[in-house]
Order: sequence, then C-alpha cells, then structure tokens
Amino acid sequence: DRGNYRIQKFDQDGNWLLSWGNLGQGLGEFYIGLTLTIDDDGHVVVMEPGFRVQWFSPDGTYLRSWLAQVAGYFGPGQKIIAMFDVLYTMGLDGFGVRLFTPEGTYLRAIGTPLKSGPQQFANPAALVGDGNGVLVADAASGRVQRLDSQGQYVSEWTNWSGDQLLDIAL
Repeated sequence: DRGNYRIQKFDQDGNWLLSWGNLGQGLGEFYIGLTLTIDDDGHVVVMEPGFRVQWFSPDGTYLRSWLAQVAGYFGPGQKIIAMFDVLYTMGLDGFGVRLFTPEGTYLRAIGTPLKSGPQQFANPAALVGDGNGVLVADAASGRVQRLDSQGQYVSEWTNWSGDQLLDIAL
C-alpha cells in the first residue's frame, strides 16, 4: 500500500488480515516502499530508495534492516527476490543482479553491462524465482536467462518479436 506507507496482508480469498508500517524513516517505517518480496520462510523483505532493506516476520514484526551500498551499485531496482538464503536485487544502474545475504553482507554481482553473452545483460528489467533458480528478463536484448541457485548461467530464451521484455512471471 505504497500511498499509505504500509504493508497489508490478505488471505488467499482476499480477506484483510493485518497491516503494519507508516510514513517515516525509522525502523519499521516506510519512506517510499519501492518493492517487496517474501523469502522461503515467509519473511517480508522491503527495499526502498536510499538502499535500505527491511525484514519483517510473517506477522509484521520488525526483524532487521541494513543498507545495500556497494561501489558502483546505484540502489535497488524495482525487482527483488529472496530465496536460497540470498537476496537477489537489480540495481537502478540496470547492468546486472547483486546478491546479498539476509543479514546484508554483499556476496557478488552477476552480469557484465551492455553485453549479450551468458551472465551478461544489456538492461535487466525483471527477476523471478522458480524454486530451482532465477529467471532474468533482459529488456534491451530481448531474452530471458536462467541462472541456478548460485547465480550461474544455465540457459536462455531468445528470438522474441523485437518487443522489450519488461516483466516476467511464472
């Protein structure tokens, strides 16, 4: 609920269960909730402009926060996923995927900017996890790359109709 600076949780039938958060920059508050994901244990992970990452329990209890600041990384993009005890993020620089531990330790970057080979991206636009790894939609090159749980290249799909790939879902 971006306009109200809060997270709302609903059941599978659309019934409201709970909400948390309000406007602010303190712990458990949101200045601009850019994007969120749910990790393998049901924790809610929120990334905001200014590189802040906040983790909450499934019931909305604040757990921790940290700053995703790495040299050459221009902050979290609009897509993140948390699985295999790794937070996968796309930077606003559009050149690749950055991996962090749930505690905020930077692991590594995947991708070389403006290239078209394996683990290289022209402009990654979306991420999705499928339980076996990560799919990265690369808008400018018109392809989807499959990476394994460690971020290693597995395969890719190409030959789209020339349209840019802006999102992906399973």
